[in-house]
Amino acid sequence: MKASTPCAVRCLLAVIGAGVCVILVCIALLASAGDWLRAGPAPETADAIVVLAGMPERALYAAELFKAGYAKKIFVSRPLREHSLEILDKLGIAMPKAEDVNAQILTRSGVPSTDILFFGKGSASTWDEARAMADLIQGKPLKLLVVTSPYHVRRASMIFRQTYGPAHIVVGTPYEPFPREWWRSQDAARNVLLELAKITFYLVGGRFTESAQK
Repeated sequence: MKASTPCAVRCLLAVIGAGVCVILVCIALLASAGDWLRAGPAPETADAIVVLAGMPERALYAAELFKAGYAKKIFVSRPLREHSLEILDKLGIAMPKAEDVNAQILTRSGVPSTDILFFGKGSASTWDEARAMADLIQGKPLKLLVVTSPYHVRRASMIFRQTYGPAHIVVGTPYEPFPREWWRSQDAARNVLLELAKITFYLVGGRFTESAQK
């Protein structure tokens, strides 16, 4: 028994060492998750700019790209109305629709209303938005410049590549704060962890659709 004690200790230390190494690798991967999520190409000229539903900073950047000559039309997503807002609607408390807010941001930023179009009939997810855009284009070879949040670039690229095809570029708005040390910001930390969960859900076949929300 005594002879086996050093061997048991060495095995225990090896297991502990391996566990520490795994933890350190996981920490390093998590630390770089922000850069991985935001990684994408620079903006390129396209047939149209697409504003995905979400933070208003997306529309602000889309207006900047439009005025810089990257495209001559902007498509704005019509997202599914949130349940809490539907309750306010029933109470007669007016809350603007997300697509109307984005359209106002665009027009007040100098985009002519005639160059703003809408797509989707209540998209519940990025998957829904990509499918709605593909249905609208109906196989036409149009290149899209998709604008979203920086932490959403990776997942949006994956979904549009599968649903719409290769003729798209996804860029993140610079107006939405997303520090490299994302764990120091509550908003950024929440967004990173949520995006990692959503990507995992998507990779295993998970899809949120408008019809499933009813």
